[in-house]
Amino acid sequence: LGDKNIERPEVIDTISSFSSKGPRSIDGYLKPEITAPGSNIISAQSGSGNKVVQMSGTSMASPHMAGVMALLKQGIKQRGLDLTPLELKNIAMGHAKTISENGKVYPVTRQGAGRVQATEKMINTPIVADIPSLAFGEINLPAKKTFSKIVNIKNISGNGLALSFVFEGHPGVKLAPVADLQIGAAGSKVAKFVFQLDASLA
Repeated sequence: LGDKNIERPEVIDTISSFSSKGPRSIDGYLKPEITAPGSNIISAQSGSGNKVVQMSGTSMASPHMAGVMALLKQGIKQRGLDLTPLELKNIAMGHAKTISENGKVYPVTRQGAGRVQATEKMINTPIVADIPSLAFGEINLPAKKTFSKIVNIKNISGNGLALSFVFEGHPGVKLAPVADLQIGAAGSKVAKFVFQLDASLA
């Protein structure tokens, strides 16, 4: 490794073959929740002075996530806000980059919310939700079924906000119209999402 640069731009934002795939076996919950760089990562080699090592796996992806979360927490603190670890996680998921290969978007069971990214937009987010993703778990779907989720949305922008909702996804999933929300500064409101799943379009 040393000072030798190895460039493989074709693998940028692609998912490694060894990456775990969801959903979670216990309850069918969506996993993974977010994606981070973890293949052929060059990092400091423990106990070796100034030497480096190249490794792949969670041991390389986790430090990327930890670094992004540290930057996010610092940026949120500089805004004068004190958010919980769960709220910080939800912000990171809400601002992840959706990734694809050869024009085809990876399913959520491969990439979760997407690839984590440290951006100014993430740090300056105006809202935070109490849950980062809507998962219904493992369900029996003989024909059509309706599910609902309640999400609490908190305004952390310092100004009043007007929110509207748009669903983009599988044609077998339909979202009923959701009422627009007007949230005052430092306020919060709940939004009810009602989905209809159609097995004939699966």
